[in-house]
Order: sequence, then structure tokens, then C-alpha cells
Amino acid sequence: MVPMMSRRFVPISALLAAGCAASQPWNAAPRPLAGPPAQLVVDTSFVRGPVAGCAGRLLDPRDGTRLRLRSSAQRGDGAFVGDYDVEPAGRYGLGANEWLRVDCGAGRVLGAVARHD
Repeated sequence: MVPMMSRRFVPISALLAAGCAASQPWNAAPRPLAGPPAQLVVDTSFVRGPVAGCAGRLLDPRDGTRLRLRSSAQRGDGAFVGDYDVEPAGRYGLGANEWLRVDCGAGRVLGAVARHD
């Protein structure tokens, strides 16, 4: 006969909620950047519809810097935000492990955030 061991169970929903809260990057405050554009525009040379409210490609109209959407989400206030790769790398003072966070509805740069591939 195998002795019964006392076990503690944690509901799966509690584990999932804890994991989601820890990995949710959309609540992180972006780091301010030096010299971002006041307004980004949709890159019309790239024809593809928006992904979760954000354009797949954006362009800095001042100098032609291109941005490629990596991830997007709708925040609690209803606004869509997107995290973009920037080409050339390092533009606007972005670090090697950072993306540019953009308010997709306004085309406004919010700042730098850690990559969350």
C-alpha cells in the first residue's frame, strides 16, 4: 500500500494569471528618447493592412527611417500601441535590445521598451 501524501494544489487559473501579469509588456513605461519624430506616417511602399490596429510599416518623414511592426496590443484605455524595429538600428538612441513603442492611432512615439520576442 502506498502512503497518501499531503499535496497542495494551486488552481491553473492562478498560475496562468501570475504568468500573464509577469510577461505582459504593455504596462511597462517606455523610456524617453532623444530626437524622435513628432509624427510617424504609414509607409505606403509596403502594402499590407493593419495588425491589431497598427500599421505593419511606418516611416519617419524627416529622414526616411523605416519602422517594422514586431508586436501590438490594445491597452485598457482602448488605444492601440505597437512595438517596432527601427532601421537603421540604434536610431533615436535605441539600444540593441529595445523596440520603439508607438501610439498607433496618433502615430506618436511613446519611447523605448525592452524587446519581448
